[in-house]
Amino acid sequence: MNPQQQEHLRAEGQVGINAQDDDTGDMYIMKLKWRGSYYNLIGKWGKVVRGKGLDVGQEIKLRWSNSCLHFSVPQQPIGPVPPVPVPPVRMIAAPLVRDHWPIRKVLTSSDVDPNHPFLPLPRKSVEENILVHWGLGVGQEIRLRWTNNCLYFSVQEERYAAAAASGHDNWPVKKALTLSDVDINHPFLTLPGKAVEDHILFYWTHQAREQLRDEHQVGINARDDDTGDVYVMKLKWRGSYYNLIGKWGKIIREKRLHVGREIRVRWDNGCLVFSVPQ
Repeated sequence: MNPQQQEHLRAEGQVGINAQDDDTGDMYIMKLKWRGSYYNLIGKWGKVVRGKGLDVGQEIKLRWSNSCLHFSVPQQPIGPVPPVPVPPVRMIAAPLVRDHWPIRKVLTSSDVDPNHPFLPLPRKSVEENILVHWGLGVGQEIRLRWTNNCLYFSVQEERYAAAAASGHDNWPVKKALTLSDVDINHPFLTLPGKAVEDHILFYWTHQAREQLRDEHQVGINARDDDTGDVYVMKLKWRGSYYNLIGKWGKIIREKRLHVGREIRVRWDNGCLVFSVPQ
């Protein structure tokens, strides 16, 4: 891919993947498209709907294995299944094991519409059970190129830096803005968990940190160091990362933020201070 095509891919928010029907063994080249709060599986979904005769109420199961999205829609038995007598057994607690099919959903009318074929999948499920196998985390940057009829990709480590050993960095948290960071329809800024805990929560009182853990979000003041504007926002704990929400959509529009710009963040005098250098 040339740079223009790479930029188009990042702007479109979709990537081609291999998908296998585990019920039949059929392989499809499909696309996983990011839609903000969820993902759509598109490409050959209409063919899958027709070929499998999918209907509302059936359960689809999905997992990621060996660089491929696997799916299965077990056939529902026709008519009642007669009970099979079994001898009494002593119940033994089974060990906890990872679910072979971590993503499951009951198909809806929109899922099986062959005229508008796509399968919506919850964002959290996709990121925790599919993207995690790509070595990806929220807020990381993926780079792609097309060479010899093959798509190559690489993901760098989290792009934030602690204070340099030789001196104090005035901006200890730095990251390149991603597609999700500049989406005005679902406005939030994702910050890596370790960076926030080491360089922001470190300065909070014990009571404030406990409130964040109990309520999963805390109201804070945020100041744009480039303009001096102050906003009342919220820092939301999401487990392995944090979201800055509240007025982020307004900041995106006013500062005309786009993918690739670097944002710098620090905590100063009870306020979250940020800057996006021109």
